[in-house]
Amino acid sequence: MFRKWINKLKLKKLSSQEKKAKTKIKSPHKQLKKTTLSLFQKKPKEYPNRFLKFYHENKSRLNKERRSFYSEHKSRSLCVRCHKKALPRIVFCSYHQQKQKGYNQKARE
Repeated sequence: MFRKWINKLKLKKLSSQEKKAKTKIKSPHKQLKKTTLSLFQKKPKEYPNRFLKFYHENKSRLNKERRSFYSEHKSRSLCVRCHKKALPRIVFCSYHQQKQKGYNQKARE
C-alpha cells in the first residue's frame, strides 16, 4: 500500500517535470517578448540628491496639492502666498502684490 502511494507520487512528480520541460520548449517566444518589453521598461533614474528624487517620483501628487491650495485660497479671496486677505480681483495681499510688481519689473529688464 505504502509503495503504491510512493510510486503514484513519483509519477505525478515526473509528469509535472515533463510538463515544465514542454513549456520550456515553447519559451523562446516568450523570452523574445520579454526582451522586447524590457526595452520599453523605465530604468531607474539617478538624481543628484534625495530631494530631487522625491520631487520627481511624487510630482503628480505634489502638483495636485499645489493646485488645490491655490484654487481654494483664490475662491476664499485669500492671498495665495500667505493667509491674509487678498486685494479685490487679485490673488495676492498688498505685501505680496508689491513683491510681485518688483519681480515682474526685474524680469522685464
